[in-house]
Amino acid sequence: MVNQYKQLFLDIKQKVMHQHTQQLLDHCSEYAKELLSETLDLYPFGALVSKTEQVHPLELEPENKNSTKNGEVVNSLLKYLITELEKGEIIAYATVYEEEYQLNKDEPTTKAFAVKIVNAELEEPMFYYPYTIKGTSVVFEEPFAVK
Repeated sequence: MVNQYKQLFLDIKQKVMHQHTQQLLDHCSEYAKELLSETLDLYPFGALVSKTEQVHPLELEPENKNSTKNGEVVNSLLKYLITELEKGEIIAYATVYEEEYQLNKDEPTTKAFAVKIVNAELEEPMFYYPYTIKGTSVVFEEPFAVK
C-alpha cells in the first residue's frame, strides 16, 4: 500500500504540476525539513501565493509560548488564509503540521509532516513527508500523496 501512495506522489510530480502547488510544496518541505533538522521539533506554519505569484511564509506565535495547542495555531492560520483567498488577495495557500499515520494495523505509527494545499483552480491531494528522529538527527523518508 505504501508503494501505491509513493507512486501517486511520483505520478503527480511527473505530470505538469500546477506552478503554485510546486512553489508551495518546495517552500514548505524545505522549511519543515530545516526546522526539524535544527530543533528536532515541528510547529504548524503556512505559506501563501500572492497575486504577484510570490510565495510568502506565514507563522503565528501561540499566545502562550509554553502551550502545545497546535490545533489552535492551525485553526488561526486557516481562518486568515481562507479569508484572504475568499477576498481574492491570494491565489493559493498551504498549511503544514505534524501527523502520525499507520498504514497497516500491525505496524507502529510513523511521524510525518503533512502539507495541505488549497488552490482555487484544482483539488490537491494531501502530501505526507515521513521522518524519524534518531538521537540528534532526522532521517527523512520518501514523501507520498493521498487523494
